[in-house]
Amino acid sequence: MFRARVARNPVLDLTYRITMGVLGTAIVIIGIIALPAPGPGWAIIFLGLGVLAAEFGWAQRLLHWVRVRYDGWVAWMGRQNRVVQLLVMTLILGTVA
Repeated sequence: MFRARVARNPVLDLTYRITMGVLGTAIVIIGIIALPAPGPGWAIIFLGLGVLAAEFGWAQRLLHWVRVRYDGWVAWMGRQNRVVQLLVMTLILGTVA
């Protein structure tokens, strides 16, 4: 409803899309910066892509692609034995440190 009202005014629509683009991009950048630090870096990136995907088709496709790859990685990790899981976690923590 809100978005439909905004879309009726071309100037307001463009302003809204630019604002959402800048906001989504800023959130993704913050997420990328947060990746090496302990914390929710990937969650922040997904949030930023979600903001962008609300307005841009390319971001919807990218978000889907990233989700598929991330889910695949998580599934792969779940199939590994504890030694491999521990090794991967140790490498990730070593990178963060």
